[in-house]
Amino acid sequence: MFLDQIPHLLCGFLLRYLNVLLYASSDNYFFVEAERLLHEGNRRNASVISLMAVRGLAKIIKSSTHYFLGHIMAVVMILESQTLHTHASALMHTSADPLNIAAPAPVSRSVLSAIIFMVCTVGLRVFFKGVKAAIVYNVSVLLLTLFLDKIGRLLFGPRSFVPYAARLLSSILLSSLHLAWTQAMICIPSSSTPASSSLEKSSPSTWRILALPSLFLTAVQILLNNFPRLFLRLSLFLVPEHVLRNAQPWQPKLASLILVTLCRLLLYFPARIALTLTEVRLLPEGDQTIIPSVRGRGARIGELGVFEHSSPGVSGVGVSSGLGTRFGLDLGRWDTVLWLWELHVKNSLVQFAVKAMMGRD
Repeated sequence: MFLDQIPHLLCGFLLRYLNVLLYASSDNYFFVEAERLLHEGNRRNASVISLMAVRGLAKIIKSSTHYFLGHIMAVVMILESQTLHTHASALMHTSADPLNIAAPAPVSRSVLSAIIFMVCTVGLRVFFKGVKAAIVYNVSVLLLTLFLDKIGRLLFGPRSFVPYAARLLSSILLSSLHLAWTQAMICIPSSSTPASSSLEKSSPSTWRILALPSLFLTAVQILLNNFPRLFLRLSLFLVPEHVLRNAQPWQPKLASLILVTLCRLLLYFPARIALTLTEVRLLPEGDQTIIPSVRGRGARIGELGVFEHSSPGVSGVGVSSGLGTRFGLDLGRWDTVLWLWELHVKNSLVQFAVKAMMGRD
């Protein structure tokens, strides 16, 4: 009967949303989309322009909302929560009753409040802030990855590790471009500041500092993007055949989704926090930003709580304060990870709504 099919329809709808939630909004969204367009164009013998015309409006809406929520808002949330944590830690060291002091939730936890603050700070251009740097970075990564992939295939043949090695190497080589993208997203240009001053720290030492966090984040992204295939192969290899034969179709999918969720919470978000904080330490401290500060205005880079001297009572925030802190990673601040997950859920809801309304993948 039709009523008997309702639970199956609801489960299918839920699993489809979970698929969007866990896979469709990865940090390298632009890279994945461009690569998919190229591969589909080759497979269907169709032009990229015709494919883009078919996808058209849905892609524009999804890309724009993902850029703002998945990139700008995520970076703002990371830096604002870091600032609030550092400020609260400094107060704890000077207060007579430190137990009653806790870092408040960031303004950016509310998307509407964050939008109002940032629009009042820099205007409507905040929705596309840094988009030119994003295009330059993602196009450069795509082209360099394709080039390194061709070189790798010539040297090692069509081995499975070549595309992944090319992607990892390109992220390391172009880490300074990613730094420029982060700066373009959060910093407010000033007419009194020469354009060259923002690049004064771009040097071999900058590349060495960014190499390892960039490598780790890209490795986690590759793992997330390929996890369903890896999980299927491991299931076929490890799980007995009679168990797979008797399993419901949704059970392996649900198990894969749970493992990807854990991977995103335990690896991806901490790696992204680490890279963001490491990058911000390399920016000029006097630059004005769109990050809400404890004083209720856009904070300067030097006020974001990522420098060792920004809070005398707080240790472990310097670039050279140890392995974990050099990544900018504070394992005790998992509330930031949970706030990023909450933002990711909101972003995925928007992506899913657009997909449902436009009827396009």
